Amino acid sequence: IAPKQPGQLCPTITMSAAALRGVQAVRTFFCVSAIAMCLAGTAAQVSAQAKDSRVHVRCLTTAGDFDIEVRPDWAPHGAERYLELVRSGFWTNISFFRMNRWIVQFGADKKDRPGPWAAFRDKRIPDDPHCKPNREGTDCICGVPPHEGILFDGAVSYAGGGKNTRTSQIFIVHNLADQPIGTDSEWEVPFGNVTRGLDIVRAIYPDYGERIDQTKIFQEGWKYLDEHYPLVDRIHRCDEFDPVEDAKAKAAHEAQLRRARAIRGAIPPWWAAVLAAGLLLLGALKPRRWTTIRRMLR
Repeated sequence: IAPKQPGQLCPTITMSAAALRGVQAVRTFFCVSAIAMCLAGTAAQVSAQAKDSRVHVRCLTTAGDFDIEVRPDWAPHGAERYLELVRSGFWTNISFFRMNRWIVQFGADKKDRPGPWAAFRDKRIPDDPHCKPNREGTDCICGVPPHEGILFDGAVSYAGGGKNTRTSQIFIVHNLADQPIGTDSEWEVPFGNVTRGLDIVRAIYPDYGERIDQTKIFQEGWKYLDEHYPLVDRIHRCDEFDPVEDAKAKAAHEAQLRRARAIRGAIPPWWAAVLAAGLLLLGALKPRRWTTIRRMLR
C-alpha cells in the first residue's frame, strides 16, 4: 500500500503482477460458474416445459384400449393436428383399414360424413423436420437422411402421398422388424408413441390385410365396410386423460375390489349351503302355504 498523497482520500493499493493475475483468475472462475449455473437452469426449465407439453390420449376400440403419448417436441405440426382431431371428436367410429405385418392404419371415412371429418379431409399440414426421437428424453437427432429409418415399435405417425400432404391418415408401427426395405418417407416423422396396449394394436383383426379399398370408404363409408369386411375393427373414440388422475382412479378401484374380496372371504362357506337349502325349501312350498306365511308375517 502506497502512502496517501496530499488531497487523496484513500491510499493507493498496488499489486504485483502475480497477485493481479490471481485476482483475475478468481473473478473469471466466479463469472464462468455463474454462467454455467444459469445455462443449466435454463436447460432444466426447457426440459421441464417439453415434458409438460406431452399429452396423453386413450383410444377405445373393438379390439381393446391403447394409450398414446403425444410429443409436440418431436413433431409440432403432427402433434397439433392429431390433438385437433381428438378434441373435435374426429375419431368417433373410425375403422382400421390397413393391417399388414408391421403397421395398422386408420383415418379414412366417407367424404360427406357429417361432423369434423370434412373440415380435416383436405386440410394439409406442413412436414416436420426429419428427426429421430430420443424416447428417453426430449432431444431429437435432426438432419437424418430420409433413407435412414426413424420409426420404432409403438411409433405413431402420418401416412401421406408426398411432401406436405399429411391430413388425417395415421399409422402405428407394431412390428418394425417386418418393415419392407426402402419404404421410409421423409414426412413419416413420429409425433407420439403407444405407451400402453401395443399388444392390443397387434391384435387388431389382421386377415383383411391391405384389401380394403380407401376409395370405396370415401364413397360409401360403413355401408361398404359392413357389407364386405364385417369383422374389421374400429375406434369407438379417443379422449385425452391425465395419467396421474388415472392412476389414482385405478388405485381406488383396486382398493374397492380388495375390500369386496375381504368381505366375501369373511363369510363362512356353510352360509351359502344354508341359504341354498332355505331357497329350496321355500320353492317346495305350495302357493297356499306361501299365502299362510305372508299372513303370519303381517
